[in-house]
Amino acid sequence: RSELPLEIGLLTDLGFFGLTSNSITGAVPTTIGNLVGLFEISLDYNFLTDELPTELGLLVNLVILDFDYNDITGTIPTQLGNLQELQHLLLRENALTGVLPESLGNLTKMQFLYLGINDQLGGEIPSSFVQHQDINDLQLNNMDLSGNISAQQWQAWSGIDSLNLGANRLSGKITTDIGLLRDMTFIDLYQNEFTGLIPTQMGELENLVTLYLESNIFEGNIPTELAQITGLELLHVHDNNLEGTVPEEICERVRNHDLELKVDCSVLHCPLDCECLCADEDDEPTAPSPTAPSPTTPSSPTVGPPVFSPSFPSADSPVDGDDPDDDDDDD
Repeated sequence: RSELPLEIGLLTDLGFFGLTSNSITGAVPTTIGNLVGLFEISLDYNFLTDELPTELGLLVNLVILDFDYNDITGTIPTQLGNLQELQHLLLRENALTGVLPESLGNLTKMQFLYLGINDQLGGEIPSSFVQHQDINDLQLNNMDLSGNISAQQWQAWSGIDSLNLGANRLSGKITTDIGLLRDMTFIDLYQNEFTGLIPTQMGELENLVTLYLESNIFEGNIPTELAQITGLELLHVHDNNLEGTVPEEICERVRNHDLELKVDCSVLHCPLDCECLCADEDDEPTAPSPTAPSPTTPSSPTVGPPVFSPSFPSADSPVDGDDPDDDDDDD
């Protein structure tokens, strides 16, 4: 194992800095702020510690900033909001604390924002996040987030493909604006404090494949409209306050083995031929994976955000670098 030397700041012509899975320890040196030509930093899967230097905010050409899977502490520097070109900000599974800075809303080109599995990083989702109009994949799971999600925020996420807000303390009702998320394939709202009815507008999410709504305080019936989502494969609604009978239209999908449905059979009537999975009959209730979809190895070519590949005018110009599974884990 080794640390990054202060002399890294002398490489002022560097465009790509990638040392994924290299057992690097210690702090990120402040001299990294000298590397103003960088378009990508990938230092994921290491053992980096201490706080991120505020000097990262000087790297205004950055497109990818990846510190996933380290031991970085402290707060997210507000100076990251200066990185107007940033599209990928990956800080999953560190030891970050504090609240999400409002300044991150300035990153209007953001496409992949992974901050999950930082269980002491909390507060409300900043109102400035409505500016993330191009967001494609948002992972804010296993944190300490609280508060409601506004109608304006749901509207801003209308082009999103994957949304993971599982294992937080988010509350309030899901507004009907969630029906605008027509490109969505994955939604995880597991283990929050959402209340009210499951919006019928969720049936308009025509591309949805996975929907985790368990361990909240939803009430009423399962909307029949969810059966309209022809590609839906996983629907988990157990550990809520739902009642009534599973709609026949949904049961038909289950009988045809098109859909896995998990409910509390003791309070929600599931017809015998419906083949529901009964969460309240499990020895141990199950929950979605804390990251979804997430890579198993840093080199996996089929998961995570696409690699950024800029074009350079000549052969001696700098060259180019990398990183949600919804398997159920035990609570």
